[in-house]
Amino acid sequence: MKNSTKIILYWLGTQGAIAAAFFLVPHQGMMGSAFVDSALQILLFFICLFIYRKEPNKKNKFIFLNFIAFFAVNYLGTAFYFIGALTPLKIVSFYYYQYHIALYIFALSFAIVYLVIDLLLHNVKTPLKYILSMSIVLVFFVWHFMPFFTNPMYLYSTEDIRQWKVLDTFTQAHPEMTSSEEIAANVNLKSWKDGQPVGDLYPAENVKRIEDLQPYLEGPNYMVLLYKPLYMNVIYMSVMLMFFMMLFFGYQ
Repeated sequence: MKNSTKIILYWLGTQGAIAAAFFLVPHQGMMGSAFVDSALQILLFFICLFIYRKEPNKKNKFIFLNFIAFFAVNYLGTAFYFIGALTPLKIVSFYYYQYHIALYIFALSFAIVYLVIDLLLHNVKTPLKYILSMSIVLVFFVWHFMPFFTNPMYLYSTEDIRQWKVLDTFTQAHPEMTSSEEIAANVNLKSWKDGQPVGDLYPAENVKRIEDLQPYLEGPNYMVLLYKPLYMNVIYMSVMLMFFMMLFFGYQ
């Protein structure tokens, strides 16, 4: 049997098992685009796995091993849709999601940085390339994601969410007040730093801030504010990765 046929069969089998789980096990809703993205990454997982097994150059094997680890993280992402439905504790789903995102970008960063280091320092021993790659990735990762490990509830302590909570509590109690000027006359938002209030906003700034936050009072829109720091850190890490990718293609 050809390797390409084996890959397709393994992939279809895995997708069938996942689809069956969505029919048989309680789960949260999964968007079609997320399902397609997950399916493509699982396919890439099997492709890298077969390349790793057939690659004759031992040094090149480690490149594909790193990408196997990265695409394997995707399986953990799929599990998120079941964890939220299987446990009554919403905080478990919250923790799982934020740390999975952090693991995802870490694994991707390491795979790409190692690929570039291997190209630039091809004759250097593999352990040294791993140490150098890990050091580079950890510097950026710790810089951006340390707050999530020192304070697991960090996302709930940001200025955006603190201000939103005050505004949401007031509007729930006074639904008749809809204009930002009316609300600002009764609510004075504070500026926050490191989870602590540092002072009241000036009147004009207070009105403007209330206007900015009002769209997030509707339904689950606040989730955009909640996860904003997490996604912004992913973007910052992605900028670093773009630099390494440009370095890779430029060197080539």
